[in-house]
Amino acid sequence: MRFEQFDCLIVDGPNFWSLLKACGGVQSLFDGDLVAQMEERLGSFLRRQVHFDERIWVSPNLNQLRCNTNWLKRFFKTLQTHGWTIVFPKQLAIPNVEKADDYTIKCLLWDKAEVLPSGSILALASGDGDFVETLHSIKSQREDLLIVVITGTLPPRFYANPKLREVADFFLDIFTLPCLLLKPSVKLLRR
Repeated sequence: MRFEQFDCLIVDGPNFWSLLKACGGVQSLFDGDLVAQMEERLGSFLRRQVHFDERIWVSPNLNQLRCNTNWLKRFFKTLQTHGWTIVFPKQLAIPNVEKADDYTIKCLLWDKAEVLPSGSILALASGDGDFVETLHSIKSQREDLLIVVITGTLPPRFYANPKLREVADFFLDIFTLPCLLLKPSVKLLRR
């Protein structure tokens, strides 16, 4: 029995938002241009169609509580209109445990890795080094998945953890996309 590939994108909301703000590219997320261009760039490199069938934006609980601000309501509503699932992590009742949003992202990565068909893409949009170990573990247990890290580095405003590039099968620097073109070289690399 052969299953179709199913590509999944999980976004570390606060980290990715900071990245987009650093380059003035927040509007491209609202327009849907950013995701379409990420899919196109990955597809041309992988020589297959890439479509993020599932797009998950993880935002800390604090944002849900502050949703009475109009701009934040519009932001989450726009994402949902464009097919995103918004996840607000519950505060963890266990003392000395990592931040709830990081914990939630790690759990989502594992949950998706367990069910994705062979040849699918598991993509993480984050520059946060907290996910290096999780991605490394997933990669060692699911060699048939393509692990993609989507981030960017824009000194001095934003630095992505360099270990993310090492653990990923593919690394996409969003600053090479036409909607955010700030650097001339293509940064999609195969390890």
